[in-house]
Amino acid sequence: MAQYIFSRTEKKYAVPPSIYEEVCEYVRQFMSPDKDYPTYTLCNIYYDNDHFELARRSVEKPKFKQKLRMRSYGTPNPDSKVYVEIKTKYKGVVYKRRIGMKYHEAVAYLSGEEPPKDTQIAREITYFKNLYSLKPKVYIAYERIAFSGNEDKNLRLTMDTNIRYRFDRLSLAEGDEGMLLVPDGTKIMEIKAVGAFPAEILELIRRFSLSPVSFSKYGRIYQKHYIEQKEIAHV
Repeated sequence: MAQYIFSRTEKKYAVPPSIYEEVCEYVRQFMSPDKDYPTYTLCNIYYDNDHFELARRSVEKPKFKQKLRMRSYGTPNPDSKVYVEIKTKYKGVVYKRRIGMKYHEAVAYLSGEEPPKDTQIAREITYFKNLYSLKPKVYIAYERIAFSGNEDKNLRLTMDTNIRYRFDRLSLAEGDEGMLLVPDGTKIMEIKAVGAFPAEILELIRRFSLSPVSFSKYGRIYQKHYIEQKEIAHV
């Protein structure tokens, strides 16, 4: 069971379809498609409690917030490798602590069984899950195009599109169908760096007049279905 720990600065930008190709053409001047995974489908199960406590915190945009998710690259089979991950964001810096295991092991672990191996990260995940009584709440999938820096390999830029979700069939093995979250074709660009953004990224942002957006996929889904619907019902 592999363990992974890393931290970085991450910022998101909305890229409309009208300038998407131009943005990608500019990015290719100093970045290249990721060597191992240039394009792929990310599939996630997000965990929360019956009060949607983690989603509500995300919407409130606090300095500190956490999420628990199970993630796969494509629809897994029982022996596919998946990741169970705590994602923490504090003052704009993202910290991820995750463990990799087989899909059937991850399902059993997050259903209450002991992890395949007793590690520090596994104990942290178990504590976090039990503290908030977390359970599967939403499935989210999307296509991702990934670039990495030609000079700085820690520099990454991703484009997420076709973001979709569902509240039923909360299993990664059930396929990647769902309702569209962003139906107008807007791409969510995310820039990830260790430390400050390099000059090329700053010029990219300036050239295309890109403004950072707060875009938590899980937070947006919660807001759309549980906040906006309540507001409509009270009109």
